[in-house]
Amino acid sequence: MWQSIVYPPLFAKVISASLVFLFNWRCDNITQDQRTAAFAHLYSFASVKSVVHWFQIMRNGAFQMYDDDTPPVFRVRSAVSAYHPVRFPTKNIAAPVVLMYGDADSLVDINVMRSLLPPHTIVHRLRGYEHLDVLWGKNVHHDVIPYVLEHLKCRCEEDAVSDETYTVPSVIRLDRREKAPK
Repeated sequence: MWQSIVYPPLFAKVISASLVFLFNWRCDNITQDQRTAAFAHLYSFASVKSVVHWFQIMRNGAFQMYDDDTPPVFRVRSAVSAYHPVRFPTKNIAAPVVLMYGDADSLVDINVMRSLLPPHTIVHRLRGYEHLDVLWGKNVHHDVIPYVLEHLKCRCEEDAVSDETYTVPSVIRLDRREKAPK
């Protein structure tokens, strides 16, 4: 809807000013043309609820579900309250995890994030990158994409080796022409 009301470069400037105000992000690694293209897709559909959820995660230092029981301003929540939003079980992640983060990112406390992820997580620091730069930065083709592709390639090679050494027990192995036992 905003596309029919606000000129896209103006929308990008408004979002850029909001990012400075909320997170102190300067977006220096994102060109103006890239901001105009990206911000229209990234922020035009973001709801207030999404933004509130981001701030709840930051405030509590935990990957958690949206807390819709936010107390009114003047009500003090008791310290003995039994209510806590459900946390995402990130320690149960079995798939490989590669975490790439910008050291100029003010949205994420990297030490808290690392403590919440499984121990097999590979962490890669990007110097001078802010939160959005990892996706939209002007140098992702040098700093991010080759690193991601290298890890995907290594993972594929690991899977190929494990596929070669894995044998299906003969009890459950079926030839394509055979029918499953009744």
